[in-house]
Amino acid sequence: MSTAVLEMAPSAHLNDILEATSAVLGGLQLLESCCFGPAELIEAAAVDLSISMQSLSRLGPASGHPRLADLEEHSDEAGRQMCTQIRANVDRITVESSGLSLELRRLLADTRDAIAIATGSTGMYDAFGRTTSGQLRRTRGTM
Repeated sequence: MSTAVLEMAPSAHLNDILEATSAVLGGLQLLESCCFGPAELIEAAAVDLSISMQSLSRLGPASGHPRLADLEEHSDEAGRQMCTQIRANVDRITVESSGLSLELRRLLADTRDAIAIATGSTGMYDAFGRTTSGQLRRTRGTM
């Protein structure tokens, strides 16, 4: 654990963590709001979220910084309130990322179904009326 942050100003580091968690939360909300948009917009939102997550990861224990519990222990009342806000943000990030992951997986499954229908996967007809190479669609009665 790095004691340099604890000795200097834990509230400054807590403020950085709070801003980073807010940025990740904003990135998740942006990605969720544009997940039905064009691919370029989704990709840009995903890159923005990735950058926010990398910024947050640089503030954690894996990068040599103290744990949130240690920062909270050495903080004043304002610092403890920031820790509460950080934990609330992390909880919201967990819930929203789970929901977004589920929605994106559904969209991926829908896209795969559309591609399978368009390309004529086994058991489905393609644009030329074939299920597999050389087989014609069965004749349908028309009136």
